[in-house]
Amino acid sequence: MQETISTTQFQNRAMENTSVTRTTDASVTMHDG
Repeated sequence: MQETISTTQFQNRAMENTSVTRTTDASVTMHDG
C-alpha cells in the first residue's frame, strides 16, 4: 500500500510541475479529502 501512495505522490508532483493550473483543481480536491 505504501508503494501505491508513493507513486501517487510522485505523479501528483509531476503534474504540478507540468501544469500549475490543473494542479489547482487537484490541490483543492486533495485538501478537501
